[in-house]
Amino acid sequence: MKNRGRKYLLLISSLFILTSGFSTPSPEQVVPIIKDIKPYSWYMEQSKLWEKETGNNPKNADAWLNYYTATQMARITCNKDNPFDKEGELVNSIVSKMEKSIPNTFEYHYIKWWNGNNNYELFHHLEKAEELDPNRPELFDDYVTYYELTRDLGKKREYCKKWFNSNDISPGVLAYNYNVLMSLENNSMLITNGDNDTYPIWILQDAQDIRKDVTILNRSLMNDKTYRTKIFEENGVQLPEQEFSEASTLDDRNRILYESIANNQKGKSLYFALTVNQNLTNQFSDQLYVVGLASQYNEQRMDNMAKLKKNFERTFILDHLKIKLYNDNDNTIVKLINLNYITPLLILHDHYKSSDDLTNSDLTKNLILKIAKQGGREEEIINYLESKEGFPANYKPLIDLSFKDLNKAPIKIKENLYVSQSELSNSEYELFLMDLLKQKEFEKLNMAQIHPVNWREFLSDEDKNQPDEIIFVHGKPDKEFHPVQNITHEAAIMYCEWLTKVYNSFDDKKKDFKKIKFRLPTEEEWELAAKGGEMKGKYPWHVGSKKIEYNYDLPYNSKGCYLANFSTTEDPGTDGGFFTVPVTSYWPNDYGLYNVIGNVSEMIDETGKAKGGSWDVIPEESLIKSVQDYKDHDPRVGFRVFMEIIER
Repeated sequence: MKNRGRKYLLLISSLFILTSGFSTPSPEQVVPIIKDIKPYSWYMEQSKLWEKETGNNPKNADAWLNYYTATQMARITCNKDNPFDKEGELVNSIVSKMEKSIPNTFEYHYIKWWNGNNNYELFHHLEKAEELDPNRPELFDDYVTYYELTRDLGKKREYCKKWFNSNDISPGVLAYNYNVLMSLENNSMLITNGDNDTYPIWILQDAQDIRKDVTILNRSLMNDKTYRTKIFEENGVQLPEQEFSEASTLDDRNRILYESIANNQKGKSLYFALTVNQNLTNQFSDQLYVVGLASQYNEQRMDNMAKLKKNFERTFILDHLKIKLYNDNDNTIVKLINLNYITPLLILHDHYKSSDDLTNSDLTKNLILKIAKQGGREEEIINYLESKEGFPANYKPLIDLSFKDLNKAPIKIKENLYVSQSELSNSEYELFLMDLLKQKEFEKLNMAQIHPVNWREFLSDEDKNQPDEIIFVHGKPDKEFHPVQNITHEAAIMYCEWLTKVYNSFDDKKKDFKKIKFRLPTEEEWELAAKGGEMKGKYPWHVGSKKIEYNYDLPYNSKGCYLANFSTTEDPGTDGGFFTVPVTSYWPNDYGLYNVIGNVSEMIDETGKAKGGSWDVIPEESLIKSVQDYKDHDPRVGFRVFMEIIER
């Protein structure tokens, strides 16, 4: 498969080599990309150097082998917009010259077969090469490919064992492909891209009897119609050949091909290795779910997180990624192929972070950075992670802030967890927006914006004509002491991250804690705070020293006054207002928290879920156990800040 151009294009582009000095460079050993990978410029240089060697000594078989290999690798790694030796004229001329100079050598017969692109009529050249030097590991991939194409699986297994026993395959590449296999369900099919995600899997299956239930469908080999017909028949795949051959674009051909495979008659699940170029799967992106080092094709929406966690937490072998367990000669290939771990690890990192699993979040992040550094992508990944976190570690506000502005969560509800007395106010949120403006973080500012509201649209026809003095008796909802509302869940998270960065970098002796994390609560944490301690009923009422009779299961006291800002059928004066009221209105609960019920529903960590009811929710749906659903931004929804102690 060497000359079919399978490679990691995305990864190749990140490599470079610097040369210095004025002396003439010496030619270096050149190997196919299954063993090592270099930039196009390096292969071109080596092609010229080895060509010179063959001119100096036409009988030097090793020079001819390196000359051909370098030229072939240059063809594979060149820019496709500016192809090198596209028609193969140069490599064909090299083979012709070899036939004249070294006709009876291993190198000539081996190259003659290789250059024939799996032409069965040239198989006797491969056999002759083996006869001349049977222990050369270069032979094994060609024999494995030939017997895979001809479906002589017994002979293929024999050469996979020989290849494994030769120790020619990198342990790191084998470990990676072991985890690819372990990503899959039983009796499934896997689309692979090229050499380094196909041969190692076959070796694991045939030499180590690992996951022999998985069928490997190499993307390039499926271009061979005879082979495709055989392996599709074996796996119950019915490809409409005429429609496939008449498809006018590559996207259409891929669609027909992969849909046919996915709809196989034997019910096998279909996966794509992460090494497969995304350009080939873009049209299926909505049906692909990352479950490890492969994406599962599924036309129905599926939750892939459980599979992803199981694979990384209990199934995969990962120690070799954390510490160096062996000297791997194929260092470049291992570093590049391991970069494919980053996508699933980033998904896991986000999951752990959103679940407040700080230990696993940090461990995953450290592993991501280690892999990225080894693969030459550290800066890129650091920038990405910082953009996801919202603010860099050394973030400094450009507005004047006091410690009072930052100390948003003074009420302790359990060990290491505190909560703000009130919903976040407009004035507090305005500090955040002002700092984003001064920082010229316009993208974040756009995401964090408070969406405007035409409040009178929510009024009944008879109330719409009432003056502002009545409708907004406690001030309009955009006033500084009213709760912030009509922002997205992402904006609330961004505010918490901003406050965390600013607090942790703030140098003040009044700080009680060295490192904290402001965040939205889980539903369980919110209910714990709302109850105010021991649960007494449906509502969390506390009336202080006022000797007015009240009932924990009723929304009003003995005088008929509502104890929170609900939606009621009576005159709004009975509950305080048509819309929002200041954040410290009404009596607090036993923890001293204001408005845990009513005013605005309060976001929790789960997107689209809020607690506590609002000015537009009836009392019966504003219980401590109640949940309100919302989409995007909503004028009935705000949030309350919780604070977790990370380091005292």
